Order: sequence, then C-alpha cells, then structure tokens
Amino acid sequence: MRVVSGILLLFLALPLSAKPCGRVFEDSNGNGRFDTGESGLAGIAVSNGEHIVRSGKDGRYSLIARPGKTLFVIKPPGYILPRRSDGLPDFFANQASTVSGLKYGGVSQSDTACKNFALKPVAG
Repeated sequence: MRVVSGILLLFLALPLSAKPCGRVFEDSNGNGRFDTGESGLAGIAVSNGEHIVRSGKDGRYSLIARPGKTLFVIKPPGYILPRRSDGLPDFFANQASTVSGLKYGGVSQSDTACKNFALKPVAG
C-alpha cells in the first residue's frame, strides 16, 4: 500500500497538465524579442522553482506558471542574457501572488503567465 501511495504522490508532483508556455530562442539581433527568422533553442532548462523542464526542438517549453512563483531560464554556457530596463539580466518573471500589504512592496510582478526567454550567442 505504501508503494502505491508513493507512486501516486510522485505523479501528483509532476507537471502533467502543463501546456506550452513560452519559448527559449536565439536572439540574433539582441532586442530581447522573438522575431521572424530567429530560431528556438532545444534542450534549455526552464524552471518554476518546483520543476525543471527542457525546451523542445522548436524552443518551446511546457511548464505550469503558478501564482507567487518565479519562472526562470537556466542560462547555458556560450550565451548572454538581454538586460531589462532596470539593468538586471532578463532571465525571470515573477508570477502574480495573492500576498499584499508588504512593507516594502515585495518583488515586482510579471504581466504575463508565461515568458519567452532570449539568449544571445557570445561573440567569439
């Protein structure tokens, strides 16, 4: 019975209902947006802080973006990340949370449930 319970818990922990969420792509022109002619990158790790998945051959990944969690790409060697307007590398998106009334405002939230992640090859 314990084995069956353990297997059931394992399956409940997996992101089985995840649908295509975003894309990891090679940002040829360095603008941080997925443009015509730019290709997806396969095998790049993306996480929501609970699960890690790899992008498919077209760069798309399937992962559940949950409120209060941070969605982020794990940058592989040979690539750099674009910078956000505040100067930080653009590798994460904080999902809206029900937490409010924090003394210092908390972490800024993303306006989307999913995110495309741009990676620019290092010139070399």
